[in-house]
Amino acid sequence: EVEEVRRVWPQIDLLRRRIVAAVVADQSANLPGMDYGAFLRILLDDADARVRSFAIEGLSEEGAAPDLLGRYIQSLQGEEDVEVRAAAAAALGAYILEGELEELDSALAMRAEQALMAVLTNRAEPLLVQCRALESIAYSGELGVRQLIEDAYYAAEDQRRISALAAMGRSADIHWRRLARAELTSPDPNMRAQAAYTCGEL
Repeated sequence: EVEEVRRVWPQIDLLRRRIVAAVVADQSANLPGMDYGAFLRILLDDADARVRSFAIEGLSEEGAAPDLLGRYIQSLQGEEDVEVRAAAAAALGAYILEGELEELDSALAMRAEQALMAVLTNRAEPLLVQCRALESIAYSGELGVRQLIEDAYYAAEDQRRISALAAMGRSADIHWRRLARAELTSPDPNMRAQAAYTCGEL
């Protein structure tokens, strides 16, 4: 009934569409065995940015789905809404990880990496988008990634520093153990929380 849903969905009230999208995205993450993929793919074309953002968050539970890579890159590069772009950057992390684990075609992983690097090397990009891009590219074993993480860790913005900590954990690089342990005593509870998670991942 995909085509019928696609036809009727735009006629539904905006607030109701947002609520449904949020609930489905949450259930995708927390109810194993429930497959909302076909429905969430319809929501990627919604006129509302909040709905599109929820759709990407829900679909990210599928991991590195080959048919979604192009849509995520398109959203990262072409969307005006920062939340949607940030969600797309976060979703691309699965492609980097599966590429590193040799569970995904290297060409697909490279496309994701190039899209994320374009964001990280453009100072005009919004902070939130750069933070999600850094967390995603941290799965990569490329030499330049360590420098990106270090630069973010010593940045002035707390949000960027927290993302750097998250990236340290995802990198599986024991080089970061000392810094991660040091942040366990940070006066900022958000930094301490992320440091605890990072230490667990490392």
